[in-house]
Amino acid sequence: MPITHIWEENGLYTIMEGHITALELVKSNSEFLEHPNAIYCHYQLVNALGAEYIELDEIALVDLAADDAAFSRKIKDVKVAMITDNSEFRKLAEKYIQLSWKLNSSWHFRIFETEDEARDWLQLDLHTDAV
Repeated sequence: MPITHIWEENGLYTIMEGHITALELVKSNSEFLEHPNAIYCHYQLVNALGAEYIELDEIALVDLAADDAAFSRKIKDVKVAMITDNSEFRKLAEKYIQLSWKLNSSWHFRIFETEDEARDWLQLDLHTDAV
């Protein structure tokens, strides 16, 4: 399976491997947004280090950002950490973030090259939120 979701205590860990299609991304996003734990989610950690190719056109990217922006009105202040060391994936992530900002998403986004960096950012913010 190219996209796997693992629910952690405070959020969702998503792993992408191999060839990822737009349809799989849309399905994965729906699984996240429709899951009962989604309303309690503080973060989504998207690990695309194992992805070889992400097949995503401009329309599908806009659809994903619009769905997430709409959901951000229900669940505010989710931290989204995206992990990639691939320049093409980074460009897609940057476009997604720009679209999300234009759509007034309440979520916070960052792109990292390692999982440790991403988890450090998430844990720091989670501890700050808890104080």
